[in-house]
Amino acid sequence: MINFHKIYCNDSDHSDSFTRGSDVLPFYRLLKSSGLRTCSQIFKNFSMFFCSMVFACILLGASTTSSFAANKLKAFACAEGFGASATGGRGGDVYHVTKLSDDGSAGTLRHGLTSARGPRTIVFDIGGNIKLKNWLKIKNDRITIAGQTAPGGGITVSGYPLGITGSSNIIVRYMRFRVGPFNVINPKGGGNGNRGLHGNGADAIFVSGANHVIMDHLSASWALDETVDIQKSENITLQHSIIADSLDDSLHPEGPHSKGILAIGETTKSALARGVGGYTFYRNLLAHHNNRSPLLDGRPPAWMGAEFINNVIYDWGKRPGHNNVSNVQLNYINNYIVVGPSVKVRHLDQAMRKGKRNNGAFTIFYSGNFIDSDLDSKHDGRLVGDSAFDRFKNKERLNSRLPFPLKGDKIASANTAYQSVLQNAGASLIRDSLDRRVIKEVKNRSGRIIDSPSDVGGLISLARGTAPIDSDRDGMPDDWELQNGLDPDNASDRNQTNLSSAGYTNLEVYLDSIVASAGLCDTGPDTVVVPPTPTPTPPQSGNAISTVQAVISTGKDDAEERKSGQVIVGSKDIDLVKSGSNQTIGLRFKGLNIPNAATIISASIQFTSKTTRSGTTSLTIEGEKSDNAARFNRDNRKNISSRSRTATAVSWSPAAWGRAGNAGSDQKTPDLSQIIQEIVDRPGWSSNNAIVLIISGSGKRDAYSYEGKRSKAPVLQIKYQE
Repeated sequence: MINFHKIYCNDSDHSDSFTRGSDVLPFYRLLKSSGLRTCSQIFKNFSMFFCSMVFACILLGASTTSSFAANKLKAFACAEGFGASATGGRGGDVYHVTKLSDDGSAGTLRHGLTSARGPRTIVFDIGGNIKLKNWLKIKNDRITIAGQTAPGGGITVSGYPLGITGSSNIIVRYMRFRVGPFNVINPKGGGNGNRGLHGNGADAIFVSGANHVIMDHLSASWALDETVDIQKSENITLQHSIIADSLDDSLHPEGPHSKGILAIGETTKSALARGVGGYTFYRNLLAHHNNRSPLLDGRPPAWMGAEFINNVIYDWGKRPGHNNVSNVQLNYINNYIVVGPSVKVRHLDQAMRKGKRNNGAFTIFYSGNFIDSDLDSKHDGRLVGDSAFDRFKNKERLNSRLPFPLKGDKIASANTAYQSVLQNAGASLIRDSLDRRVIKEVKNRSGRIIDSPSDVGGLISLARGTAPIDSDRDGMPDDWELQNGLDPDNASDRNQTNLSSAGYTNLEVYLDSIVASAGLCDTGPDTVVVPPTPTPTPPQSGNAISTVQAVISTGKDDAEERKSGQVIVGSKDIDLVKSGSNQTIGLRFKGLNIPNAATIISASIQFTSKTTRSGTTSLTIEGEKSDNAARFNRDNRKNISSRSRTATAVSWSPAAWGRAGNAGSDQKTPDLSQIIQEIVDRPGWSSNNAIVLIISGSGKRDAYSYEGKRSKAPVLQIKYQE
């Protein structure tokens, strides 16, 4: 006689299928909600389910395998890792958030989540702060929250956590979650009013019992418990996010409690061997947490499989990464760890530390990780190996990468990842001043672990902005639909796929085009194919966008420094950069009427070609780290190369310059906004100060200088918002 219990309900591979098929079979949701996690418990307590379970296991063996195998389309173009195939609201309806209130009425974010009856994409017609009155929970499957659609200053959610609980196929992008102590019960009593949040549950983001979830370009802060807490879930990705400023001495009942990420796995060893079921942490910034940056655990007999790759960890207190229990498999690759003012001296050179209390195995592969532990402001970390991974036995240190989803061509060097994270992480279409402060502190090696939002200025106001016209309310603006051959009066075309050879819906193509137009997500030919028509500018704050231009205005503001250190001013042209040998170029732009800490939208230098050049040229553009840059002095040797540089640099490989006198896109630099942002964020910067940009590299392009032709001298153009 066949033992169906043994064949179909052994807690192994088939149990994995059961878990992943929970959104297929309603009765299995009942079993999960009852807390019965093993088949023996189910049979002991629910014998009536026997036949149903046999049928379900057989069904799942056929249906869920094919369903998940067929779902190879990424959530969006730059989705990576275990959660990359989350479908979100693909193919469903569209809900417009039109209110910032949290009363659950139509038009609120809460109503958009609770009223979903199938796949849904939530877009925003308004920007600003949503102050929650209770937990904001995503309980329904197949939801996309497209924060990148918010106009104005984007969306910040505060006061209570975001909970992704018991749901599957969830996409959350470009949102800020700043929980804070605003509604937390004082454990010592007194003055609580109507507060209803306990400090030991005050995470910024809480994920539990979820499957196929990707969280992308989020900003999470001011948690009293963990900033991000992921438990009992499978196939989760957290990428390109800022996880910062957990509160230490606040209202947690245990006392000081500054924590970054707590991640507890809920899969099996056999599932991990197939590369499914784990968590991916990719290109995130973890800053100003006392510990748990991150804490990774299985809960025996369950397992945790994790990829922790290309992240930046800054200013931990007690320790950065560690575990408590075990049953962990971990790839820890090409991360950059930077000591800050809060770090205890005896923990300067730690990356990941194995805990003393272990009930199972912990195997780890590590490679290419850097630690900058000298407590100065220079970015000069060193490659570290075994010594940074404390308490691991030799048999626990693997020689090859575990077979997890992130592909090798997506893994950058630690230093490249560092630059990428500082430039792009978080809700970065328009960074608020809180995120910009954190980025600035990483660059300057400043700041500290905080106790209260008031330590860093508290909640800030955000411009509401104005959403583009969307006549048919399909989530795609009329102008964009017309540009791409769609009908702005036909809502059904949102779910057609005529704009994507890969099979993305037209709505998904639009949502990715917002991000691609800001340079924050590559849309490769194998993912989304956007027609070659203009894309909308990214949502901006409701404050006016201003444009300033500065032209080289004297012969002492464009200079060349020879290899010998000799500085040449008054040259008839600007050699980028070879003149006999490769040289260093300095360009000074003065009278820039940009207020301190303005948000830089875009910046570039427009050159005019003086001669025809087509050879390979590779240039690096940096800024002088100065509040008000001085002009160049030919009497001071190395007066260009000796200047202090910004942490941000931009690479430029200009195309051929085909004709003298051209001043087009080939003669225009890539976006320099991050360099300019770093300079105007300096405490001593004020309007009408001067900026110096420094160009080095190899190859040759000849541009007009001020002395060569004043009308064709280089022009710096900057767009900014106050």
